[in-house]
Amino acid sequence: MNRPLVPGHIVIDDFLPAKRLAELDAHVSAHEARLFEIAIETDVNGNGYSGSRRLWQVPEALGPCEDWFTAAVEACLPDLFAATGITPFTPARYEYELNAQFDGNFFERHIDSDFGAAAAGRISDRIVSAVFYFPRPGAKHSGGEIELFAFNGTEPAVSIAPERNRLVAFPSFAWHQVAALSAEDNGLANARLSVNCWIHKARPGAG
Repeated sequence: MNRPLVPGHIVIDDFLPAKRLAELDAHVSAHEARLFEIAIETDVNGNGYSGSRRLWQVPEALGPCEDWFTAAVEACLPDLFAATGITPFTPARYEYELNAQFDGNFFERHIDSDFGAAAAGRISDRIVSAVFYFPRPGAKHSGGEIELFAFNGTEPAVSIAPERNRLVAFPSFAWHQVAALSAEDNGLANARLSVNCWIHKARPGAG
């Protein structure tokens, strides 16, 4: 039997100092009204995945927190590259999305790299995916794990719980999914809060 080829990945606990974590909590609370729910049926290439979640999908998703959050990611780039097996590069940009997943939300098997029409005209590509979790202390929910698939498998090979102040990183071209969340209610207090971060590499000749 072939051994599963598990994607290189890293789990970093206590990623942010308490002060910065509190600032991110306050930012989310202040902008809760910006949340909107999306239902994903399929991607532009016809891949059959689906999901449901609520998110801040705006250019300023992290607002005043973006600069120091980026600095925190940059400080651990050597570890992220080493663990994921990605050859180090100078990031062209950092792409962010702020998510709140509630009871019943999920995201089926997919990859974060874009191909075909979705990638046309871009000057950079997603190479490393990182997810930072910051559910509120005492959040009453279960599930919501990120599950990584082996490159040679059809079932999840790794399951990582969305613990507060935890960063998880893996190659953007690795198949993964988010297990369905079960929460006591649909308030922020029990949501699976996360920051999705994609580290982009410039395409050859772009600039």
